[in-house]
Amino acid sequence: MSADDARNITDIVPIRRGVPGVPHTDEVRARCFVIYATMAAQSPAAVERLLAIELAGTDLPVPSRQTIEHWSKDDDWSGQADAFWRNSPIRG
Repeated sequence: MSADDARNITDIVPIRRGVPGVPHTDEVRARCFVIYATMAAQSPAAVERLLAIELAGTDLPVPSRQTIEHWSKDDDWSGQADAFWRNSPIRG
């Protein structure tokens, strides 16, 4: 492995966290749910990482893992995600 490969492996997407007390947009919250129910396998930490990549280059702050976890519990994202997948036609 070259020095360039090692540098690329350790590159980190900068995360612009939200300002405490400033609410996130409804669009960001909805996008968090979509990521939670699909790519993140219902993991708030994975949602935070994936959303940071998606929002890179924008001025939108990334909600913290804790904020995403609160949303997931308050809005029963787990139940909503399970219902979505139960009611979706099986593809294959």
